Amino acid sequence: MDRMLKANTVKRRTHSLFRQGCHYHAAIPAMKQELLEPPGRIIERYLRPDGFTLVLSEAIVEEVLRTLEYPKVRRYVRRDLDSALWFEDLVVLAELVSGTVQVSGVTTDPDDDKYLAAAVAGRASFVVTGDPHLLTAGQYEGIRIVNPRAFLDLLGS
Repeated sequence: MDRMLKANTVKRRTHSLFRQGCHYHAAIPAMKQELLEPPGRIIERYLRPDGFTLVLSEAIVEEVLRTLEYPKVRRYVRRDLDSALWFEDLVVLAELVSGTVQVSGVTTDPDDDKYLAAAVAGRASFVVTGDPHLLTAGQYEGIRIVNPRAFLDLLGS
């Protein structure tokens, strides 16, 4: 994983994204159209040449890959699709941060701290999530925590 880490070259990213529907995003290619809104539109925007930067850490990648194996997630994925490989394609395009920044006690769920730590390390402007623990925080160190629909509105979609 270390060979994929990139050095940050800007002080603040305009639109960074992670924790983007981690529990179902890798299933997007196989989902019905009504399940694609707005997470699928965000991924589509991310893949555009004028898209934004996706910020991930090794801990986030590991959690997403583990989550993709859950039966409640697998039911949305075509049987012939390897969702882990699809997600790994997104990881290759993402900015991977080292995970040296530590955050604790911001939300009531300590497992969410890794998302805020990656946002700080990656100089993100936004954390995009549906997680109520993170959304309740609203912001952390100037990083806005928004839901996917609000992020699309900010992108102008």
